[in-house]
Amino acid sequence: MKISIIIPVYNVEPYLGRCIDSVLNQSHQDIEIILINDGSVDNSGKICDEYAIKDKRIKVAHKPNSGVSAARNDGIRMATGDYISFIDSDDYIEPNMLKSLLSLCIKTHSQIAICAVKTRYIDGKVIRESYNLETEVPITNIVDRPTDFSKICGSACQCLYSLNLIQSQGGYFEEGVPLGEDRLFNMKIISSAKSIVYTNEPFYNYLHHKTSAVRSFRADYFDKICKFRIRQLEYMNTLNLNNEKYSRIFHIMFLDFVVNCINNAFSKNNSKENIKEVIKRILDSSLVKNSVNSGVFNEVGTSIKIFILCHKVKSKFFMLSIFKTLNKINYKKIFQELKKVNNTKRVLNKKI
Repeated sequence: MKISIIIPVYNVEPYLGRCIDSVLNQSHQDIEIILINDGSVDNSGKICDEYAIKDKRIKVAHKPNSGVSAARNDGIRMATGDYISFIDSDDYIEPNMLKSLLSLCIKTHSQIAICAVKTRYIDGKVIRESYNLETEVPITNIVDRPTDFSKICGSACQCLYSLNLIQSQGGYFEEGVPLGEDRLFNMKIISSAKSIVYTNEPFYNYLHHKTSAVRSFRADYFDKICKFRIRQLEYMNTLNLNNEKYSRIFHIMFLDFVVNCINNAFSKNNSKENIKEVIKRILDSSLVKNSVNSGVFNEVGTSIKIFILCHKVKSKFFMLSIFKTLNKINYKKIFQELKKVNNTKRVLNKKI
């Protein structure tokens, strides 16, 4: 059976060759690789064209930058395989990923196969991320298990999907939601699958770039998480996932995004005015208020507990002071970790 691998490409010149090679070297060779060059300004587009000349299974489309969701949707429209896989162009996959996931789909008569992930950090650390699910057996009741369902709706990259399932559900990524698009896509597609299958094998390698202590402030971060939350609420109603259990899980998820947004506001060299504006918008948001008052306090981690308490005080100054202190502590830890990594590199270089 033929598998279409869709790879959106945007300014990933140092990593793109490794990603494409990992697909070309798959043990399952009945494939087509669809490279969507999403307006790259480095040599990524040129690399795509060079690979297409070498291998007739590679298709390339060049387009103005419009985001990963639009790029993936273009790939879905171009796909001619029986199954679809999505890969981010700075990641790579193990040689048996496609063959193993396809075999599981056929063996268990499932429409989606999902694998575990290895997260690789630039300091060499590797973390295996897996779900506590039944392995290599068909799972037909996943929507009735809200905790498990919410876990596996994370990344589209660790899934092999039946193209027929995607097409029958009008399955496209949300182009107007620049955050959480994978989760929305999977909410729709996985909930529609008659059966899914999971393997604990970490076939997908995710490259984690965020070890630097210097974060960049994203002025539109809060707008993005609010757009995601609004669409998530709409999906919950459409897909009949609006029961108490799902509501609590998604309240916690949204609050986690909000805390990340506040921490992002404390990016290095960001102005105090920007930080105050972010906190003001969060305090004024009815979406945030709804989740703060949802009664999930005893189910969340320390950082979200602190945020909920700060929000209930309704003091911008109080929240500013608390999170400023927390971020100073966090920066100190990050710098200590970076110092360890740099010292290790120096020792290794001397030995070499």
